[in-house]
Amino acid sequence: MSGTKADDCSVAGFKSALESGAIAYGGKYSAPDYERLSASGCTLAIENTMINHTPDVKKKLQKLGLVVLTEQSSSEPEALGRVEWIKLFGVLFDKEDEAAHLFNEQKARVEQTSGLASSGKTVAYFYINSNGAAVTRRAGDYVAKMIELAGGNYALDDAQTASTSGSSVTLEMERFYATAKDADIIVYNGTIDESVATLNDFVGKNALLSQFKAVKNGNVWVTSADMYQQMTSTADIIDELHGAFTGDDASDFHYLRKLG
Repeated sequence: MSGTKADDCSVAGFKSALESGAIAYGGKYSAPDYERLSASGCTLAIENTMINHTPDVKKKLQKLGLVVLTEQSSSEPEALGRVEWIKLFGVLFDKEDEAAHLFNEQKARVEQTSGLASSGKTVAYFYINSNGAAVTRRAGDYVAKMIELAGGNYALDDAQTASTSGSSVTLEMERFYATAKDADIIVYNGTIDESVATLNDFVGKNALLSQFKAVKNGNVWVTSADMYQQMTSTADIIDELHGAFTGDDASDFHYLRKLG
């Protein structure tokens, strides 16, 4: 069973399994269908860190006899640290060799890309929330590390993203503009905000955006909706970031699209 409905899933194979009924919807993480879970004989609940916000749900699942495993890959500071969680699932489901092979393959590809010459480009990564503020990632976060592995320089440093303890950092637009306006490239987080399809959509989010160097130079990209869900495609994502930074042909990109 899954805590995600088919309409909210952007991973094709998983979405298809939900639509066919091969995987059943078991309720949202914060409001599981306890009766269905119990009747199915389910013994293991794999949760992401959002379960920490609903401790009563975790307790009730445990009371029903389920082991609750909290998957914390999103807290990893390194991109390959996230991928390495596949080894845990290899242990759980008796596929250790397959998991190790997948991880080693991703590791080799990431090391190959990171060994290429730096693009010298400064990169800003963010989305605009409903209040018009920029939500970016902490310097040193795995997204920032992916940008660096791809040959980019993350536009914000530790001091500029030290306002919260989480991986996401919200900055008022004026402050964000002052620190990131000269970034060579903008990567807009379309995983969180899917409303940006064109450059006009992007600059319509906040008047200051039109003044960014990357906007003036037409170097604004948006991520796909499924980027965060594709940990086992980390090498592909880094390859595409490198291609965006160095001007490669982007016609066959899946995770990045240039806005025009």
